[in-house]
Amino acid sequence: MKVTERAALTVTGIEVVAGFGDLRTAVPAAWTMLFSRCSELPAPQDGVFVEMSTELGKGRYREVVGVAVEGNAYTPQGMRTVRFPAGRFLHHRHEGQVKDITLGFEAMYAWAAETGLRLGPRKVDVGYRLDSLDGPHDLFIDIVE
Repeated sequence: MKVTERAALTVTGIEVVAGFGDLRTAVPAAWTMLFSRCSELPAPQDGVFVEMSTELGKGRYREVVGVAVEGNAYTPQGMRTVRFPAGRFLHHRHEGQVKDITLGFEAMYAWAAETGLRLGPRKVDVGYRLDSLDGPHDLFIDIVE
């Protein structure tokens, strides 16, 4: 685990707003839709796609799966552009299968609790690829100052 500074991040892609229990089906469906429409987006930076998550409260979340973009990028119809501000984030590199990424986030929350670090509502997962979802993913959770 490592505390790091992140620049602001803007992502254009498919948005899902759902309760926690519905994310397990809604988010994979969003990835399928995004990959079928990726020709409408700029090429992903470093060849990887991004998932941004915001806890909205009352068990609801906003997920945006897409590509990191610069400036005022074009937003295709049916997609959304979302910006996370710069700030301090807890970082963990997940090596392995996508189905186990939740274990990486759980480890981050446990480490933060042990060290007294307060985490915020925003998460970033960088590492999805067209050819394989498995492999290294950089996981980030914002830190509340």
